Amino acid sequence: MLSVYPRFGSGSFDGEVILWDFSTGEQLDRVNLQNVVFSVAFRPDSRITYTASMDGKLIKWHISEKPLSELLDWIKVNRYIHPLTEAEKLQFHVEP
Repeated sequence: MLSVYPRFGSGSFDGEVILWDFSTGEQLDRVNLQNVVFSVAFRPDSRITYTASMDGKLIKWHISEKPLSELLDWIKVNRYIHPLTEAEKLQFHVEP
């Protein structure tokens, strides 16, 4: 994503929430909540937004300063997956 400022969000009756860059009009991110979105609001620092939907849910979203593709690349390089114990193999039904 672009710099923290300026951003804004929009919500719709089809459940789409879209994060926009105000200065360029570029769409930064999109998610579908599967329910009518009544409002989208940002904290003053623009790093957290809230959505309110018809099903009565208020959701708090943490907005990243990096695009999703960059975050996924970082995860691939920096994540650590420990070897499964025998108990975990049984729990998750992992074949030997």
